[in-house]
Amino acid sequence: MNKRKIIGIAVMACIIAGMAALVAFVIPASSSMKDASGTYAVSAEYAGAEITDDTLLLYVTFDTNVDFFEIVRDITVASDETFANPFTLLSCIPDNGRYIYEFSVPDRQTLEKIYIEPPVLVVPTEIDTVTFSPQQCLEDQSMVYIQDEPWFTVSDISVSELDSTMYRVVVRILLESVNIPRFALMDINGLTIEALSSMNFDIDGIFDFGEFYFDIPASGEEEVEEVLANAEISISDALIRVDSGEIAYASNITGLTLSAVQ
Repeated sequence: MNKRKIIGIAVMACIIAGMAALVAFVIPASSSMKDASGTYAVSAEYAGAEITDDTLLLYVTFDTNVDFFEIVRDITVASDETFANPFTLLSCIPDNGRYIYEFSVPDRQTLEKIYIEPPVLVVPTEIDTVTFSPQQCLEDQSMVYIQDEPWFTVSDISVSELDSTMYRVVVRILLESVNIPRFALMDINGLTIEALSSMNFDIDGIFDFGEFYFDIPASGEEEVEEVLANAEISISDALIRVDSGEIAYASNITGLTLSAVQ
């Protein structure tokens, strides 16, 4: 049995007067997602579905106790519990508080059940502001700490010229915590520069690496290096992962009968 936390949903298809039938859930299926501590929670309710000759529409509503969430790895749907051949996600459209997922269905005639793997999300979490010297952390290969716990290391700092008066500094980090840095500010002798952030995840929604992009005014790379020697970065916002990995279902696969409606 696959270790993925999945929900199986039985499908009954019918064609009436040459028209593709619409398929709806009798009882909504749902998934619960939480962080490791159980503080933050998001539930996804699979509120309905429609199936045509080659397309599956899945209607999903999310309920959460936080202000917002971001999708790191989207819902996966397949016709087999091993997810060996997942359906191709064509689009995901927000629609009045719900999300409409459109998947291509390779062989609708043999589709009797669909399996849904819940998404991986990140939600905001409160942290105390953390300040560090990126250059010093890189040179010393030292850890940046959050609330006395290891947070991340600085693995690389690169500099590239944007034009004759502006240089881009990229600070790459490797995470050692469940908290993902969100916004970063660089202080250069009283000048505050806000970073553009790129947080990268692998196909399983596991954090891979992050990068902060700072555009620094300077006349040359030597000046940038001098600036970096005294620069400090502060981070006061973070995200935390929520998923269904710690949720124990009564059954690894829950089957719900579907009715075909016109």
